[in-house]
Amino acid sequence: MRVRWYTLAAVLLVVTPAWAQGERPARAPVPPGVPTTAENVHLPTEGEVRLGREGAQEVERIFKVIPAGPYHERLQRISSVVVANIQRQDIIEEYKRKYNLPKDNDKSRRVPFEYSFKVIDVPREVNAFSLAGGPIYVTTALMDMASDHELAAVLGHECAHVAFHHIEQLIRKQRRVNSTQLLGLLAAV
Repeated sequence: MRVRWYTLAAVLLVVTPAWAQGERPARAPVPPGVPTTAENVHLPTEGEVRLGREGAQEVERIFKVIPAGPYHERLQRISSVVVANIQRQDIIEEYKRKYNLPKDNDKSRRVPFEYSFKVIDVPREVNAFSLAGGPIYVTTALMDMASDHELAAVLGHECAHVAFHHIEQLIRKQRRVNSTQLLGLLAAV
């Protein structure tokens, strides 16, 4: 199996509609969130964590996860250092500055990140990817090819996607585009 952008897009398309419409699938409940404040605006929303969990279930349905052994141990050792660094206050402040946060009308409920790092058995595709809220996957091919420092750089990149909420931003952008397309179609009719 090859992990390509279209595989990840398919995972997002499978789980995004339920999240975007506010539906709650029957899965382990997301811990109750707290109202957004200036101190916690950097954390994911309940919906982001739910989306990440649903995406992780789909990924793990498609790919074999290696739950123990040298790959797993190496990934956990390196990822613990990366997560400690991505949660530094200066990075949190940069996120808030970049996106001018918090917004006055933000009624989201915030929960902690659920960072998890898993190796998937994909020997021919050098890749890693992240999902909303914290799940991160690394292929065995990447584990075989990368030094510890290179792997840390890749994990830092994926953690940045999570910490800066890039999946949620893509979903918002998609909603705006879809709304614009719908208005254009209605105007044409």
